[in-house]
Amino acid sequence: AIGVTGSHFNNPDGIHDADHYTTANDLLKIVQHALTYPLIQETTALPSATETFLSGQQSRTWVNTNALLQPDGDYYNPLATGLKTGHTDEAGYCLAATAEQDGRRLIVILLGAPSDSSRWVDANGLIQLGFES
Repeated sequence: AIGVTGSHFNNPDGIHDADHYTTANDLLKIVQHALTYPLIQETTALPSATETFLSGQQSRTWVNTNALLQPDGDYYNPLATGLKTGHTDEAGYCLAATAEQDGRRLIVILLGAPSDSSRWVDANGLIQLGFES
């Protein structure tokens, strides 16, 4: 319905499957659609969140794996606003990142980075280039 034609997903979590594939263009369409939901925008922008349950007796903290959102981290980018990380041995390190500056949104899709650190370096470089152009 949103024009995704080069993808096939056999599971909802991205764990490797021989018949599980996508394209950067399809991921862009999925991200654009996901961003029409305010809850997705809000939650994927958080560096962490604490959930309290069992009538306030217990809590747990969820830490976002998007290093662009971690203020004390080496790859923090104050323009970053979300979105989704991914990694399998077969796919490499992947990222669908969003950033905003002066009311302009940028979406970065990275697939197959050879390392976790290269994913963040590349993403920050693309964000910088995107807003400079």
